[in-house]
Amino acid sequence: MRRVEEITGEARVAQNIARALTEGGHRVAAIVGPEGSGKSRTAALVGLELQANYRIVLRRGEALLAGSPEAMLIGGPARPSTEQVGGAVLDVAQDVAELIADGHIPFSRTLRRLFKLKSKLDKSQRLTERQQAFIFELAAIRSAKHALLVADNLHSWDSESLNFLAQIRNGLWDRVYPNLRQVRVVLVWTPEQAASGFEAKVKQLFGREVPLEELKHIDPTEFRELLIALGAPETIPDDLFAQIYAVSGGHLLFAAQIVGLLRSGSVDTATRSANTGDLTEALRTTIEARLDAAGPFGGVLCRLIQALSIIGETVKPHDLACVLPDDRERLEWILNQACRLGFIERNAEEINIAHEVIRRVFLTFLTPNQRDWHQRFADCLSKLRPWDYSRRSVHLSAAGRGEAAEVMRVMALLQGLRDMRIAPNDNWGLLAGPLSNPVLSFLGALQHAASAEVERQE
Repeated sequence: MRRVEEITGEARVAQNIARALTEGGHRVAAIVGPEGSGKSRTAALVGLELQANYRIVLRRGEALLAGSPEAMLIGGPARPSTEQVGGAVLDVAQDVAELIADGHIPFSRTLRRLFKLKSKLDKSQRLTERQQAFIFELAAIRSAKHALLVADNLHSWDSESLNFLAQIRNGLWDRVYPNLRQVRVVLVWTPEQAASGFEAKVKQLFGREVPLEELKHIDPTEFRELLIALGAPETIPDDLFAQIYAVSGGHLLFAAQIVGLLRSGSVDTATRSANTGDLTEALRTTIEARLDAAGPFGGVLCRLIQALSIIGETVKPHDLACVLPDDRERLEWILNQACRLGFIERNAEEINIAHEVIRRVFLTFLTPNQRDWHQRFADCLSKLRPWDYSRRSVHLSAAGRGEAAEVMRVMALLQGLRDMRIAPNDNWGLLAGPLSNPVLSFLGALQHAASAEVERQE
């Protein structure tokens, strides 16, 4: 019997990508295909093909954070210094809050601290902390292995991260970080979920010569063999196989979840799932059945995936522990059960929801209390990473706290000024994101004063 990756074509595509990155001499290659065609699994297989000389660094785009600058790179240090937190920015936080509340503009301390720059380097010659940390992770040699970066869900990467990744690929930082020349990158995206013109943008950023391999859903004639290779009993009636394919179109995640039901003997539930006529509803029915089969712990498992779904597809353990204050031993048991059911994947440093479609299904379980979960995580961020204003604004906005989200966006902009990522003559209103008219007026006045302060210092 053929293995799953042989039936789906994942093995063939992985070998082609591995050859392109080594024998072909390419720094970047791409894998595209519809949702559930095995792209992420294929990227992992590329890592296995190259594991003798490369270690995988994974970054997965998240739609929720697409507007959060540099979200796909890497977070700041766990215990930042005052300067890393953005001391000058924190100093003006109260000023900004009072300003938005009362309409006053306290410029003196704000401008002195923002523009007391430590370096006269042009901002294009400086790296932000996240960029530095990202490059260090890629360029650092560990056990004589270079980095193989898997840029998954590229269609949901924020523009700053995407542009910086293109700079790395194009060799902009090779002179300063020579080891970057040995880094290889696998771009992974779903064309149907990408914005119009995304593929043209990728070609513009990374070059038209990037090798591209396409995955497709498997042919219905091979679907039965796939389910059996995944562990389904061979005694399942032919009509059920046909029904499962009709609703799934060969979606690999649904195939794996339905096999979990079939192996537990839940043929009736599998039949009911296959008869829904809609993939998302069929997967929801299947997941609900698997949670029910977990007995009294099903609700606990559901709460775990709900928390993960709000935080993001990739979650640090301390983020999860903040949102779910269970004792460590109990949380570890819950995570192990979620892994066993195929809902999550994990390693020592992070926890990943197994697939975006699982996240979408669990978000439907959260309605209508998603806002409460977003507020809970925003509160956690204020304790865990208070300097991460951009991400705090994302979750405050999702929690329905528009004014608080505005304050965080303004703070993120001021932090960008302090880090020299934003210049006095940039379009501050556009960079800060959606803001109310009073706050836009404040930014306009502050920008005018900032320009005058820079001229005075020069």
